[in-house]
Amino acid sequence: MHTSMQTTIKSVATAALMALMAAGPALADPKADANAAHDRKDYAAEVAIVKPLAEKGEAWAQVRLGGLYDEGDGAPRDAVAARHWYRLAGDQGDQQGQALTASSCVSDVFNPPDDCRAIFAWFKARAEKGETRYQMLLSSAYEVGMFGVAKDPERAHFWLRSAAEQGDASAQDALAMRYEMGIGVAEDPQQALLWYGKAADQDAVMAESSLADWYENGRHAPPDPAKAFFWNLKVAQHGMAGAQRKVATAYALGKGVAQDYVQAYAWLDVAISGALARDGGDTDPTILARDGVAAHLDADQLAAAKRTAAELKVGLKP
Repeated sequence: MHTSMQTTIKSVATAALMALMAAGPALADPKADANAAHDRKDYAAEVAIVKPLAEKGEAWAQVRLGGLYDEGDGAPRDAVAARHWYRLAGDQGDQQGQALTASSCVSDVFNPPDDCRAIFAWFKARAEKGETRYQMLLSSAYEVGMFGVAKDPERAHFWLRSAAEQGDASAQDALAMRYEMGIGVAEDPQQALLWYGKAADQDAVMAESSLADWYENGRHAPPDPAKAFFWNLKVAQHGMAGAQRKVATAYALGKGVAQDYVQAYAWLDVAISGALARDGGDTDPTILARDGVAAHLDADQLAAAKRTAAELKVGLKP
């Protein structure tokens, strides 16, 4: 047969075979098969699917296999084996594998086995890339000596400040507290006030609460009722009952804000029906205070106070 004819036949045959392959059943998807086995609670089948893949180094399969050992599904419950597979996935940079390894090491952070010591290296690598969550974790490790590293207050401060300077509100609040209390650094009220302010500007309720107390009780400076009211109002808007009562008291007494019995009644009502009731607190004193404020209101003012309370409840932040 002529060479060109042979080439043509081979090309046609190859094309036909490829068409048949394309029209045939799709290639197996082991992750989908593992999910299906899990959904029908056939854990032995799930193990059979993921274990060979985990042994070949597929991170998702290593995480899945670790979870099966963790729960005792399709394999005997084995915390050490679970952590082993999580760790292998973590070593490949798999975030879920790292998080699960860290979670499994919580009880061992001060006397860690090798699997747990790896966590520090992961945290450090991510922290050095500028990820604030890991900078804070690294700070905590140095602060108390976790994951096989010695306590180092200076490094703890360095990593916390790194996260704060990148705008992490939790880090800013924690850094402010360190400056205020002189933890790992010289006590510096002005730096504390600066960092509380940066966190509060991001609506971090703990920082707002610290500032309210700072100005209410004169921490490091004379009391400032107007600023205390401003920050207590911010905290109250997050649903914090204590701050809501303080806001009501300020309105009732005209302390740091113009006296306004309508607002005082409204905030006391919010505290009663919202945070205090939800948290199981003692509402009786607050009810008595609200009823006392009501004595200062006529019928129209009382109706306005109740409408205001309803609006405030709707507008509370998570």
